Amino acid sequence: MKRYSLIIALMLAALLPVAGQAQQIGAPLIISVDVNKIIQDSSASVVLRNQITSQRRAFQDAITKEQQAFQAKEQELIKSKSSLSQEDFNAKARELEQQVQAIQQNIQQRKQYLDQVMGSGVRQIEAELMKVVAELAQERGANMVLTQTSVVIMAPDFDVTKAAMERLNERLPQLPTE
Repeated sequence: MKRYSLIIALMLAALLPVAGQAQQIGAPLIISVDVNKIIQDSSASVVLRNQITSQRRAFQDAITKEQQAFQAKEQELIKSKSSLSQEDFNAKARELEQQVQAIQQNIQQRKQYLDQVMGSGVRQIEAELMKVVAELAQERGANMVLTQTSVVIMAPDFDVTKAAMERLNERLPQLPTE
């Protein structure tokens, strides 16, 4: 949340008059935005989550097939133990262990990939949202933007969440595919 406040503050700094004119500023004109709600519920976020969920399912299906194939090989090795020399059995057991390690590494790589895609998508949504909020602040003459997590009580007129969500959804209905 501090990150959002810092980003909003930096963006608003560009909107504020220079220090010599600071005395001309009257009372603060504040707007508030529920950044978490927008990040969670925007069209682009919903599409992103659905894509990640779909990919996660596909990865899980592939992993399940790999695990089933491994288990079949393991059962086959156990059955053939009596017909193999100890050396051959140990060699085949090492091969299976290497396959387990490869499967685990594959799972970790797929998880990291999905986490990176999700993180990148959220950062793109956040960047566009900050532009939208800065525009709304300028249009409404606001010289301060607060996240709703930092506000205890607020009149509804100061809340630009709905307007920010609508504008973000117009501009970024989904993320560009990479």
